[in-house]
Amino acid sequence: MTKQKPALRVAAILLAIALTTVSLPLASASDGMAKSLQLPSLHEIYKGHFLVGNIFSGSSDYTKSNVADRRFDLLKRHFNVLTGENAMKPQYMSTSKGSYSFGTADKMIETVSGAGIDVIGHTLVWHSQSAVWLNQGATRAQAKANLEDYINTVAKHFAGKLTSWDVVNEAFETGVNSVPANWRDALRKGGNTYEHSRWYEAYENGADKAKGESGADYIYDAFVFARLADPGAILYYNDFNEEYSGKREAIARMTEELNAQWKTDSRNTEPGRLLIEGLGMQSHFWTSALNVNNVEATIKRFAQTGAIISVTELDIPAGRWDGYIALTEEEEKKQARLYAQLFQLYQKYSEHIERVTFWGLEDTASWRRQGNPLLFDGSFNAKHAFYAVADPDGYLAGRYNDPKTRDALLQEALGPSKPEPEPEPEPSAEVPNLTTADGWAHDHIQQAYSKGFLPATLQNNYKADITRGEFVTLALSWLRTHTKMTNAELLAKHGKPEHADRTFTDTSDDDVLTAARLDITAGTTPGVFGVNTRFDREQAAIMLMKICRIVGTFKEDTSDFGFTDIDAAQWLPDALNYVGHSEVMSGKLGGRFAPKDNFQRQESIIVFNKMG
Repeated sequence: MTKQKPALRVAAILLAIALTTVSLPLASASDGMAKSLQLPSLHEIYKGHFLVGNIFSGSSDYTKSNVADRRFDLLKRHFNVLTGENAMKPQYMSTSKGSYSFGTADKMIETVSGAGIDVIGHTLVWHSQSAVWLNQGATRAQAKANLEDYINTVAKHFAGKLTSWDVVNEAFETGVNSVPANWRDALRKGGNTYEHSRWYEAYENGADKAKGESGADYIYDAFVFARLADPGAILYYNDFNEEYSGKREAIARMTEELNAQWKTDSRNTEPGRLLIEGLGMQSHFWTSALNVNNVEATIKRFAQTGAIISVTELDIPAGRWDGYIALTEEEEKKQARLYAQLFQLYQKYSEHIERVTFWGLEDTASWRRQGNPLLFDGSFNAKHAFYAVADPDGYLAGRYNDPKTRDALLQEALGPSKPEPEPEPEPSAEVPNLTTADGWAHDHIQQAYSKGFLPATLQNNYKADITRGEFVTLALSWLRTHTKMTNAELLAKHGKPEHADRTFTDTSDDDVLTAARLDITAGTTPGVFGVNTRFDREQAAIMLMKICRIVGTFKEDTSDFGFTDIDAAQWLPDALNYVGHSEVMSGKLGGRFAPKDNFQRQESIIVFNKMG
């Protein structure tokens, strides 16, 4: 299922804390760190929406990295995924052909993973910070061989240790305002130094134009080499100024074209999986040059490609592209309002967003430090921006504008140096054993119980995979509740005879026999129903469609819903399109349906609750 969207649990806590008005003196860095460690955890606030990330620094000296001092405590408190700021860029991985240096990155990954934090690989291919041997002065054949050697070596070394890779970084020109006729026309090629891409230049050197070859081909090769080297990693294309209309469309079209090309590639052993699975929106904004509506347009367009989205390098310094300005009190509030608006947007589209990563912890460590772009100042005090991210609606309502209120929030949040975990919500008195379900399923289970269709046999072990027999029991219970008819009345209404002549050797259950006579289900083999056999998403979709036809709620929609791992022409398009368009069943990350994945009890209860 797609990620559920629970309400932000911290809102009420923040409101209560904000009502106090204790003022505090200017704090030292130590005081700021201690207070910020007591604030509600950002990644806990957005649990169920998306991961909340940051970066770990350090390239040549691991002891100077922010994983080696107390800053790491603050990172662990608020973030659950980290990206290497520099340590995994090509110039640090390999300075000469055949020579690779993994020591610094290995130590960082060991520390970060050991703390239970996911790690992002950044980046394999970039026009900047790359070793000379890879592409400078190379022919197409030489560059391709070097690219394969580099990616195969590096990605295989880190295989299984990283959640995803930023495979290609910033292949397009800085600003693309109008939509190009061909996305390749918007790529970095040559000309001025900043826009120059040696990868494009090398691949162009020897390209056979008659065969349609061009300097752009390095992008496809990079993703293919990465997929073959580390099949378990999610592969991202990453870029900035993605909110520009022309650049947005160029990136989207590139993604769609290369993913289509991969479908027919003989090296593709997973035809239902995209090659470019993720699109990274760097999101290096400015307080005086950010239109949130353009960001929303980009999210919507990128989602149409079927790829998942990550906000990969978020920061908002004071000023605009042609210069930084001082972070006055008013400018800091402006900065915070923009953060709040963005996080309202990220929540709205969280089903498409995998993570939101801030590019730095405190202002003084930022690469854009002149504009003070982050959530914490140089003394690790939480800025207005922190509260805007933690509670966007509350911040925009004016709850945290007063510095006295902000300080009171910090004061009230002080407690043990390691805050006690939030207590688990008390289980409902009405539904037994609700603690055996995931939190995002609680409301649906409670509603199903209240409606009266949740069988006693399914009021426990909600995370367990449901069997065929259990699903039919749930289905018939829902049918009886929804139609207010008994099994016999249902059979009579639909002109089905009593089911004495329809038997299975492994069950005589009335619900199973009724479902069989109504053509909702059949046996796994002649004469055998398979009561205790596994039940997958494919079977669920088929049964749900048939049940909705019985109650008259089925609405035919012949348009292909577009699951990336399903050929609708070969796999019961009616069922596929019904569950997709009706939103009775949700897809999974990457636009997949995953028809053979098991179906849980809690998932089954949710789909019937959605049906009414």
